[in-house]
Amino acid sequence: MKLMKRALPLILAGLFLIPLSGCLFQTYRVYLNGDFESRRTRYFPGEKVTVYYDLIATDTDYSFSIDDDVELKQDYSEARGYILTFTMPAHDVRLTVESYNSMMYLPSLFLAASNSSAAADIWVLPQTEENLNTTLWGPATIHLDEGARGDFVIPNAYDGDVFLIRIIDENDAYYAVNDVVLHEGDQIRFARDPEGSRFDSYIEILDWDDNVVSTYSGIFEGVLGAS
Repeated sequence: MKLMKRALPLILAGLFLIPLSGCLFQTYRVYLNGDFESRRTRYFPGEKVTVYYDLIATDTDYSFSIDDDVELKQDYSEARGYILTFTMPAHDVRLTVESYNSMMYLPSLFLAASNSSAAADIWVLPQTEENLNTTLWGPATIHLDEGARGDFVIPNAYDGDVFLIRIIDENDAYYAVNDVVLHEGDQIRFARDPEGSRFDSYIEILDWDDNVVSTYSGIFEGVLGAS
């Protein structure tokens, strides 16, 4: 009887551990979108994962991407090509490779922006049907504090393309303008009317010689979250 009493807690502990064992030993999968080489495709959370990519062509650049919450480290060796490592999270991940000919011309539009209104995030986006019908613009093209100026580049854009501009300032005021034609070296000036309210901001487009070529007023759309 004493032996049975001593064994009972151990039996109960084992019963409690059985449901947990599935969690403790759960593996997750690495989905490889490309001609990668990997020792295996399922890993425990916390394991170091090493993946190789050795299909290297001349005059070609490669970029690798993985889930946002995973830190991907990249190395290279003549013997193995690209060596990609990361720590396996507690979920499936997808590793992708993209390549493009480094000798191919990729257009870019070099622009500037200045801000004499409130500190703000500024999005400068190609005026496509998709961008016109979404509020998910991704990271801001540029952030400018009040009184600041900065340069930026829009990839895959040509001189004279049409853009839309979206601005959210530090007061959650939202400004929008469409049909903005931009040329190489233009400056987008976000400014406030000193005679108006705190929401009476406007946008000016200045050319390379600081001449104002277009002005957009009445661009205030509202305060985000305001009822």
